[in-house]
Amino acid sequence: LLMTLHSVRVHRAVGTASGYGQIIAPPSGTGFPFVWSPGAPPLTVGSVKIAAVLAVVGSYWVTASYAARLAHRTDRGRLKRGVWNVSRRGRVEHDAQGDGVVGDLPRAGWAVFDADPRVAAWAAAALPVARQVVADAGQRARWLRHGGTWFVGVDALPNGPDGAIGGVALLGPWAGLVPELPLHPAQLSVIWPGYPGRDATDTDAAHRYRLTRDAAHLDGLLAEGPSKRRHLREPHAYVLGIALTDCTPGASPLVVWEGSHHMVHAAFADRLAGHDAATWGDLDVTDTYQLVRAQVFATCPRRPLPLRPGQAVLLHWHLIHGVAPWGPDATAPDEGRMIAYFRPL
Repeated sequence: LLMTLHSVRVHRAVGTASGYGQIIAPPSGTGFPFVWSPGAPPLTVGSVKIAAVLAVVGSYWVTASYAARLAHRTDRGRLKRGVWNVSRRGRVEHDAQGDGVVGDLPRAGWAVFDADPRVAAWAAAALPVARQVVADAGQRARWLRHGGTWFVGVDALPNGPDGAIGGVALLGPWAGLVPELPLHPAQLSVIWPGYPGRDATDTDAAHRYRLTRDAAHLDGLLAEGPSKRRHLREPHAYVLGIALTDCTPGASPLVVWEGSHHMVHAAFADRLAGHDAATWGDLDVTDTYQLVRAQVFATCPRRPLPLRPGQAVLLHWHLIHGVAPWGPDATAPDEGRMIAYFRPL
């Protein structure tokens, strides 16, 4: 398990783990016969039961070669399904490596899935609905930001609680990698050339941060009050993004700081230690967040993750991420760069 979580191929991890048995066995085999066990049953030498030794050795002799051949014939994706884990409250903590996947979810905190016809069908059904949402005057008044270059669109896409839209089910290669949770209406994030423009209310520091740091943030941390103190109000299970329009890579792609989820997890575990989970949202975590974010910028590689229709991206909920400025040669259709995001709680 530990080796696969550090990107060792699963067949090598299984073989290496088995090899350690040869190191562990000699001291155990030579030591336990000399350790007296009171009340031991007949046919026991020290703390070693002869009948048990014969049973283990016999079963190993019969099955070892067959098991080895079976493991090497088994697809590594199937073999890896035994090493995933979903932590408390259903947060994703598993291995998303294998065929059709770019990235390493446990190590890097992100995975991009190759184009899938099921995802492409969902995106095709969502696109005309998304166009109607963005064209709605009320929605535009509510969600247009940064000089009209970004439609934020929180909970704007009217999908069902199973993600279905326009009669098309939300299905994809992330199945089995994320907990089954009811889905909120997806965020519809739409960006146009010139992003980020500047609103009259933007401070110099805020606009500069969006230009130079991609407005990097951690989802679920809400800025509250006049001083914008941070509180963990929405601890998401995961972040799933699906591209709706076909754009060039420079069209304000999603950006992640690879591996930052490890640092964020450690920092917040220390800050929240000793507090009941029901009270976490009441704790001011601003200082913790700002400190770990600075450490992330100094140590974690920045990686753009452009998407094409049919592709999807899965992020660990602790991963620091943002949106890159629109590139000088980037192109997109008239409706802009559209991505639908799901962040279930």
